[in-house]
Amino acid sequence: MLAAGGAVWLAWKEFDGEQTTVDVMVSRDGGRSFGAPQVVARTGNASDHPLLIANGERVFLSWQTRADGFRLIPLEGKSGNKS
Repeated sequence: MLAAGGAVWLAWKEFDGEQTTVDVMVSRDGGRSFGAPQVVARTGNASDHPLLIANGERVFLSWQTRADGFRLIPLEGKSGNKS
């Protein structure tokens, strides 16, 4: 979970027996409601837990997988505003 720029972000991984995905949801009303989950990354190999980070302006997903190594995936142009 990450709170940044008036938005609340949730990220988690799911495994369907073959692939692991990282899903993200965002709330723009302080956590009262959330948009639909979006799959932002996937792998068929081992992976660590996803982390959400922000630099004050942008929100990123940090995730490491055996197949792809470390990935820093930008989620938005500005925290709270989709790019």
